[in-house]
Amino acid sequence: MKARASFVSNSSSSSFIIAANPSQTEIEVTIKLPINLIRYWGGEPSKDRLASWITAKASTVEELEEIAANDFWDTEDFPEYEKARAAISSGKVVYVGYPSNESDDFWQQLIFYEGLPNLKGAELILFEGP
Repeated sequence: MKARASFVSNSSSSSFIIAANPSQTEIEVTIKLPINLIRYWGGEPSKDRLASWITAKASTVEELEEIAANDFWDTEDFPEYEKARAAISSGKVVYVGYPSNESDDFWQQLIFYEGLPNLKGAELILFEGP
């Protein structure tokens, strides 16, 4: 069985784990980019765009253990797993996501390359990317 000692399994995906209060309905991510380097022909990102890249949510340690088992996390050599457990124990909800650079979605690719800088309203437990 494959076990992940870290989070990302290939070069076309990045990954994140964040923790937020259960009553929280949104978080803010600020990404600063020089306008002359990015050509984007669409509109503004929707507020629920990040939610579409969240693949799993854990409100309990048991749910987090299920995510870890399904995603082949090596929980004994993965300090962020313990941080996620601690966040749940302190009453937060943990969200896991895997944005890809193979998506046609500009904002997903942007998070793939730039991460989740200046995250407000949640704790960034882990971001791994290219």
